[in-house]
Amino acid sequence: DKDGTVIGSSLPKNIESAPLPLLPAPSFDTTDLVIKASNDGRSNLQWKEVTGAKEYILSISKNGKELKKSKYSTNTTSLSNLMPGEYEVHLQSVDSYGRVSEKGESKNILVPDKSGLKAPSLKKIKVN
Repeated sequence: DKDGTVIGSSLPKNIESAPLPLLPAPSFDTTDLVIKASNDGRSNLQWKEVTGAKEYILSISKNGKELKKSKYSTNTTSLSNLMPGEYEVHLQSVDSYGRVSEKGESKNILVPDKSGLKAPSLKKIKVN
């Protein structure tokens, strides 16, 4: 109590603690192994929400080299200005303590090397 007198006591007890497990990695909504981007390099990505995730990390790599890593608070994004080629994307979830999950499944994004735009053609040119 406030005077320092012992009011009660108990036998020593053991307290066990275990670390909170990491969140699972999110998975993409599509079942396709390759996501085809539009001719102008745009692609929309969507993934399943992970319960308890504060944000998601999307990493884009090409030929094993990481090009970009971005954080998103929602489960959807739109990629733009991708040059022609094949890219690999990975997702990770981040919990409220800032702990990052393992990398999830990878998906390939294929950007075609042919544009849907046609070059203007000249007709009836007169040269003096």
